[in-house]
Amino acid sequence: MAFPLCGLALGCASLTNPLVHVSEGRPAMGTILEITLVTSDREKARAVIARCFAESERLEMIFTTWREDGELARLNARAGQGPQQSSPELLRILGDAQGFARQTSSAFDVTVGPLVQLWREAGERNLAPTDAEILAARALVGAERIRIDDERGTLTLEAGMSIDLGGLAKGWTLDRLGELLGAEGFARLLLNFGGSSLHARGAPLDAPAWRIAVDGGESLELNDADVSISASFGQTLEIAGERLGHIIDPRTGRPLRQETRTTVSARDGSTAEAWSTALVVLGTDGLSRVPCDSGIRARVTTSQGEQRTHCPGDAK
Repeated sequence: MAFPLCGLALGCASLTNPLVHVSEGRPAMGTILEITLVTSDREKARAVIARCFAESERLEMIFTTWREDGELARLNARAGQGPQQSSPELLRILGDAQGFARQTSSAFDVTVGPLVQLWREAGERNLAPTDAEILAARALVGAERIRIDDERGTLTLEAGMSIDLGGLAKGWTLDRLGELLGAEGFARLLLNFGGSSLHARGAPLDAPAWRIAVDGGESLELNDADVSISASFGQTLEIAGERLGHIIDPRTGRPLRQETRTTVSARDGSTAEAWSTALVVLGTDGLSRVPCDSGIRARVTTSQGEQRTHCPGDAK
């Protein structure tokens, strides 16, 4: 009896078209997006990877605030000018963002833009903002104040409001790329946004799981999971000799002063990214707020040590 030479764990490919890895990386959303597919059809894989990069570029132009012609940048510039016609993608991601703000008790809030701008300008002039300035900026923050009209396809921001999707856009984009690849029949793949946002399905050819080295000397092994890694001092600003983290607590209006690092695994990239940002703000106290039935597993590391979510079935 003849037996196929391709192992069951790898899936059968013909001897003339063996399974291979096809990989490519390109700049995207301020970092490098790397895409790796397991396939027996190199030509199809390269074509689909090119579609993924084109889609990530299209979404970046919707979500960016760094280019004046970006859709979100235009929405921010027109805050206070009434309803603005918006793309389905921006309507959807902001609806998702409102849900994450509710889940995290506003520790994650995409309307933190006025506070980010306040502290950025404070760093440039090396002078901390006054309590009154912080209070005024905080008065413009609150994801529930984004008015979304799905029927008319419009978004409305109050005057002075500003949205920043830096803590959600990469994970949300990975979800959309994962959907695209799944529809094309790819079941074994790794999407890696700069080592901080990861989408893994199936396994590579040479191991039972995708193994990824990330910042801080950490190594992850992933199957069928999305992971986001955040840190309060991933970027810093210094004011009057004090080093401050780049993440602003939307509830207090002030940047974080404790070094905190989070690693969150979830069923999708959007959830992983939103909760990794929220837990940087909440610290280890926030682990008790993570619902055990959500599929979220998290690790929070501070100068006091490391703690994890404790849910039934969690690895010890």
